[in-house]
Formats: sequence, C-alpha cells, structure tokens
Amino acid sequence: MDSTDQPDDNMPPAPTEPGNRFPDGLRDVLLFVPRFAALLGRLIADPEVASTDKLLVGAVIAYILSPLDIIPDMIPVLGQLDDAYLVALCLLRLLNRSGEAKVRQYWDGPEDIVQILHTVSDYATRYLPAAVRNAIRGWVDVRDASAPPSGTASSDVPPSELPPSGPPPSGSA
Repeated sequence: MDSTDQPDDNMPPAPTEPGNRFPDGLRDVLLFVPRFAALLGRLIADPEVASTDKLLVGAVIAYILSPLDIIPDMIPVLGQLDDAYLVALCLLRLLNRSGEAKVRQYWDGPEDIVQILHTVSDYATRYLPAAVRNAIRGWVDVRDASAPPSGTASSDVPPSELPPSGPPPSGSA
C-alpha cells in the first residue's frame, strides 16, 4: 500500500464495511449536495444577505454545476466531497458573518444544518488530500478578505476602513 491509499494526516480510516474505503456516513453526507445547492439559491434571493456574500454563494453554485472541479465528479465519493466541502466552508463563513438564524431560515431539512456542515468539514479533513483542502480554503479566504461585514454595503465603505479579517491571503485571486 502506498501513501495515496491512506487518508491524509495518517489518520486511520473510519469503520466501514469490509472492502469499502469510505464510511456510509460520508456517502450519506454527500446526498446533501443537491439540498445545499437549493439552500445557496435561497440565500442569494435574500435581500438581507450582503452582495459580497451573494457573489461567493453564486461562485460556489457555478463550481458545483461546472464539470471542471479540483477533483472531477466522475471520481466516486471524493469528486463530490470537494463540492460539499466548498459549500460547507461558504455556509460556515456566512454563519460567522450573518448568524446561524439566516442559514437555518432557509434550510429545508429536519437535520441540524450546522452539525452537517461540521461533519462535512470533518470528512474533508480525513479524506481529501491536504493540497485540495488548502486550495479550497484559499479560494474562499481570498474572497472573504475582500468582503465587508454582512449588512455593510460594499460601495459605502472603502477597504481601508474595514476591520481586518485575518492575515492577508497569499497568492493572487
């Protein structure tokens, strides 16, 4: 077995059926991707969501629909996990900026959306290669660093007056 057969960070695989490399829970989480897309669409339509957040949400929807992914969707499980991870990061960012109530308002399932997002993030940490996770996080972080806080019109506040949102992103957008 070479190093590509092991989950990232030398973590042992989660319990699963014999011969199945991924746990059933991961496959169940991936079934949420269409519902995540519907949630993102509802958030774009909300007038209270900042326009900069809507741009990121729209970009995430375009990524999900695009046949060009970091990990192609034809690769079982991992091809959908990178999509789910990007959605989870986008929604977690929105949770931090707009509050849980805004995301919960549009979630149509009985499941706890916040728990699902954290579960997706946990599975991504376990199964996606570090380079893929870093690329996805970097893509969201670059867009987050240039976005004003929710409720602030981006055209009303010059970037020099915005509070810092962490270290500046490395590389170009």
